[in-house]
Amino acid sequence: MFQKKNEISRRQFLAEGSKAAAGLAAAQVFISTAKAQTTSPNEQINIAVVGIRNQGGYHIECLAGIPNVRVKTLVDIDENLFEGRIKEVEEKHGYRPGVETDIRRMLEDKDIDAVSIAVPNHWHALATIWACQAGKHVYIEKPASGTVWEAGQMIAAARKYDRIVQVGLQNRSINNVRAAVKFLHEGGIGDVYMARTVCLKARDPIGAYPDGPSTEDPGDWPLYGYPREGKVRPCSVDYLKKVNYDAWLGPAPKRPYNRNRFHYNWHWNWDYGNGEIGNTAPHNIDIAVWGLGRKDLPREIYSEGGYFAFESAQQTPNTQIAVFQYADGVILQSECRGVYANREGHDVAIGNFFYGSKGWLQINGSNWRSFFG
Repeated sequence: MFQKKNEISRRQFLAEGSKAAAGLAAAQVFISTAKAQTTSPNEQINIAVVGIRNQGGYHIECLAGIPNVRVKTLVDIDENLFEGRIKEVEEKHGYRPGVETDIRRMLEDKDIDAVSIAVPNHWHALATIWACQAGKHVYIEKPASGTVWEAGQMIAAARKYDRIVQVGLQNRSINNVRAAVKFLHEGGIGDVYMARTVCLKARDPIGAYPDGPSTEDPGDWPLYGYPREGKVRPCSVDYLKKVNYDAWLGPAPKRPYNRNRFHYNWHWNWDYGNGEIGNTAPHNIDIAVWGLGRKDLPREIYSEGGYFAFESAQQTPNTQIAVFQYADGVILQSECRGVYANREGHDVAIGNFFYGSKGWLQINGSNWRSFFG
């Protein structure tokens, strides 16, 4: 979280006792600081959720469930999504949020206190900076940005406009993960010399398709990224009539619409995403850095990968390894495999390992175990 130490106020633990889920817990910590020291603790906080299709749905669910919080506005370039999300909020929480297709118009609303952003990665930096300039606090999905330079501009904006910016790394709010890290920091496995993260997440190939909408139902779509939106598929002419694709591109290079450069599959294109190591892996890399207790930057970084086994339009690797080495020799290794792979004799497909002078420890989702001898 980019913030000054003294910005935490009496609202720090708005609903601390009810952290039933990591997403809700992370949302509570963020909301607790919004409007800090400027309002009554009983005053309603108005939130806008930007990007509501996939992860944005979890943002809406978590935020709308917090006392004194109202999801005032839903923002998305895809108008096909509004009806379903509005209905969910109405049925669960008894009110109807407003909608907006342009983030800039939403930011003009003086009643909005904070924005929760779940848009493609290429929008993260600009959306965050705009929100800070408009006086809004920001919760932004990981990865924080596409480049180190962008991250620096986000930090500068947060400080200049005195806004709170939290990056969505929700695993830190899981009680068992917190217990595991506490165990590590108290010397439970001795001096930790290496941390390793794995993301063994086989994905079907996305295929390759011509630019432009489809005039026919293309039949079965790849498993990831294209569930039906009602009865109309996201590549159809009718569906795209309610999509502002230029706004979706935003700061990215202008390219024609392609189903593999839109909903979800944008992750596998360099203009918008950075593959699995920027999709699922950041959650575990964050835990690795936290578990190692590092506040310094690594001295050396090495990474390589490639696209194996399938043919498709995917640009990013489906197999990748990155190694970070710190000045004192401690190593952090992160590995992603999007093809079929075994779990190397352990039961962790997506998680963490720590190796120390007394033993080793694994974190598997919300569970952890240590091993000695």
